[in-house]
Amino acid sequence: MSTPRQIVCGHCGRINRLPAERTPEGARCGACHQPMFTGHPIEVDENGFDRHVASSDMLDRSHAHSSIATPGDEATCAADAEPPVLSLPFD
Repeated sequence: MSTPRQIVCGHCGRINRLPAERTPEGARCGACHQPMFTGHPIEVDENGFDRHVASSDMLDRSHAHSSIATPGDEATCAADAEPPVLSLPFD
């Protein structure tokens, strides 16, 4: 039996383990029982983004980045900042 993958629930933020041989489609969170993947983007705050990047085995980290503008930052305008991106490849 292979090592399970860790997936962070987009609804409640809990870390779930999914057997590597099981596809993520149809998987539900063990804590809130919501579907793990809805086929739609999720909105997360900075802490939620950090949790997804640090704890999920499903991420393609080469595309995960955060561009957050702070007040008074002359070099970056919040309207020009790219939103955080989470890429979830399906095997």
